[in-house]
Amino acid sequence: MSMPAQALRSAPLVQPTAYTKVAAAIHWLIALLILLNIGLGFFMETFPKKAPGHDEVLFYHASFGSLIFGLAVFRLFWRATHRPPPLPAHIPSWQQHLAHGLHWVL
Repeated sequence: MSMPAQALRSAPLVQPTAYTKVAAAIHWLIALLILLNIGLGFFMETFPKKAPGHDEVLFYHASFGSLIFGLAVFRLFWRATHRPPPLPAHIPSWQQHLAHGLHWVL
């Protein structure tokens, strides 16, 4: 049986205690790809512009950048539809406000 609409509207929101597995996986995948792309960028700089393989390294560098951007956009949509857990209570309120502000800036 389903709950009446009034009961659903008055039900308290459940506060999550941890990030979802999808959010954590996307976070670490993006972090890994950023590190990989930084390394690839430095590696790419060691190639002379006319050397064989330079164009392929440039292609992979750009492809990883596009993948990172796509995952970041997906992460934004995920975050908009899945409530994050609260910050720990022992963090001072000024740090919590600063953290929330920096998330909005990002």
